[in-house]
Amino acid sequence: MIRLSDARQRPDPGRILSGVLAVFCATKLAILGLAAIHCRYVMDEYDQMSFSLLVQKGLYWGLHDIKTALYIYYFGIGRLFTSNSVSLMRLGRIEALLLGFGIVFLTYWSARRLQFGRLESWFGVSALLSVSIFMERSFEIRSDTVAVFFATLLLYWSTRARFGSPIWSLGIGLLGSLAFLSTQKAVYVVLAVGVGLAVACGRRFILNAILAGAGFWSGILVYSFVFFGRELPGRIREMFLLPAQAPSLHGGALYPDIRRFVWSALERNPAPYAVMAAGVALSLAAWGRLGREERFALAFSSTIAIAYFAHSQPWPYVLLWPLPFLAIWAPVLVRYLAKAFSAPGEFVMLVLLAVFAISFRRNIQRLELTNDAQEETTAVAERLLAPQDRYVDGVWMVPTRLQAGLGWLDANGIQQVRLALNQGDSSPIDDAFHAEPKVWILNYRIAALWRALGPRLQRSYVPVFPNVLLSGAEVSEASAEFDNAWPGRYSLYTNRGEILQQPFWLDGQEVRPPLALSRGSHRIAIPSGALGRRVFLLPEGSSIPGPLPAPIWGPDLFAGVYE
Repeated sequence: MIRLSDARQRPDPGRILSGVLAVFCATKLAILGLAAIHCRYVMDEYDQMSFSLLVQKGLYWGLHDIKTALYIYYFGIGRLFTSNSVSLMRLGRIEALLLGFGIVFLTYWSARRLQFGRLESWFGVSALLSVSIFMERSFEIRSDTVAVFFATLLLYWSTRARFGSPIWSLGIGLLGSLAFLSTQKAVYVVLAVGVGLAVACGRRFILNAILAGAGFWSGILVYSFVFFGRELPGRIREMFLLPAQAPSLHGGALYPDIRRFVWSALERNPAPYAVMAAGVALSLAAWGRLGREERFALAFSSTIAIAYFAHSQPWPYVLLWPLPFLAIWAPVLVRYLAKAFSAPGEFVMLVLLAVFAISFRRNIQRLELTNDAQEETTAVAERLLAPQDRYVDGVWMVPTRLQAGLGWLDANGIQQVRLALNQGDSSPIDDAFHAEPKVWILNYRIAALWRALGPRLQRSYVPVFPNVLLSGAEVSEASAEFDNAWPGRYSLYTNRGEILQQPFWLDGQEVRPPLALSRGSHRIAIPSGALGRRVFLLPEGSSIPGPLPAPIWGPDLFAGVYE
């Protein structure tokens, strides 16, 4: 016979599970926070943070006017606190991280509202945090991060407000419009709302759909009226029709292996995806026993999952979309297995958590992909640029300065420049030089056009840091040509960055630095035997980061960001 005192000493499975879940989720969130500050930036993050520089001149100044841009204002908050590029990117990551944390807790509370227990709901969160894409993309500076937050808030609202009431319908419509105004990829959220209303509202479908539509269009109209004024009708039409013509939606030739990201996501995360998918499948099988709230949430989640996995451009950040909506159904599999094997639900969750724990290995390995080289390169380039100066890199790695030309050189942009060059049209590159860039930052996008750019850069710029070129030239006794693209005041520097007052020959005349130098071709030389060291003509006041000339190419600044 077991004595009462012995029974009291038995471990409580609920307490054990509660502790394990707490440690698991807290550790994951800590890693998420560390990765947000530490891990390498993706190209798009620089671009999307830089957009907030443009909105100071008006929302669509210099932007693609077919894109919705509400997210830019969110990430622009960081500019209120710093004018330093490195700090600005870190603040942007923190802003994105807050959204990621918000998605996590909205997922938990949505599960609770769908009648899952406290531990079951945290188990759903643990499934979410076990997917590498969430751990690597939920803190990125992107329109998608903002839109996914609004979509998750929509799901929470649909479980929180009184189902089918006018305020419920208006709320889901308005939140859907906020997601859409952050990125038009959120059109799938609108589709998911429609499917959810159709299957959950019964005879009240038409009324609820009208009210949800009113909430959606109220957000669209306010946004359009504020930013477009009299152009409102045409702009609304463009907002919905022109994105379908965007090259990014027809990128089969540009990104022929794009769907590998779907399969790699499934291969790297088989356990959490299997648990979440099984939960959805079992819930669909029990459709007849579900309440209206559960039917709406299930239809909404399933539609989003199908739509974004089938999206024509499934980059890893796109695959972030389905995760919170799949994760809330993970506890359904726990209930099924517990019933099938007559085992405590706590035991089933502990076993699955042990399997999920394998994901920690990739999370920790990912921290090795640091942003150190990126931040150092950005800091050097920014110190060389006055606020009015411009630069070129095809990525926008200095989000406090305007680019001179070429702009966003994605695969489509590079292809367009190459096509023009093949047809004898060098205007895209000519325009970049005519805009007087003081600095070039070298990366894989500039490398893709190096055949055309290289000879001109070597006549006009000096490598002062790996991957950073500064307007200038090396001066020697032999007369050399300097094709100056940046008009301004120049001084002579030694290869250690020391300023010289040594006279030199400029276009056949002896001059003393510093001096103003116009754009165009110049002949420069040092008088014979004047100096026994290497000398460089560079913009006056340049903060030289090291010995000159530096290696022209440094580390690949974006290696592995999508691996």
